[in-house]
Amino acid sequence: MNCSRHVAAARIGSTWSALLMLTLLSGCTSDVQPIRYGADTCTECRMVVDQPRFATTILTPKGRTLNFDSIECLVQFFRATQSNYESMGHSRLLVSVDDTGKMIDVENAFFVRDETVRTPMGGGLIAFETIRPDAIRWHEVVTSHP
Repeated sequence: MNCSRHVAAARIGSTWSALLMLTLLSGCTSDVQPIRYGADTCTECRMVVDQPRFATTILTPKGRTLNFDSIECLVQFFRATQSNYESMGHSRLLVSVDDTGKMIDVENAFFVRDETVRTPMGGGLIAFETIRPDAIRWHEVVTSHP
């Protein structure tokens, strides 16, 4: 085999390697990484996230996934960093709406405070996918939740 064939083979290999790397990197930043219940910790309070019903997640504009053990922790973190995320671009804020940990966008969720429900931070704030009596929306949670 002459040198031109080796060079051509190396170029093809390099091209495929570059395409594979781009594909892998682009996949890393577009999806929310699933919460590893019992292993991941809350970004705000550092407690272990172990109850799918109350978990929440932020996907940052740079593709980083931040997990929270409760809506209360998400609210505290969001209030403290809201201007940072607004200046960087769009972040996806997701909240669990059932015991399986099914996540939906906070803007589509309905929030209820129920003091009889023991949430990780004790605030009784829970989210639902469908409207409930006395439900409030995300903007009300952020502006009125203690």
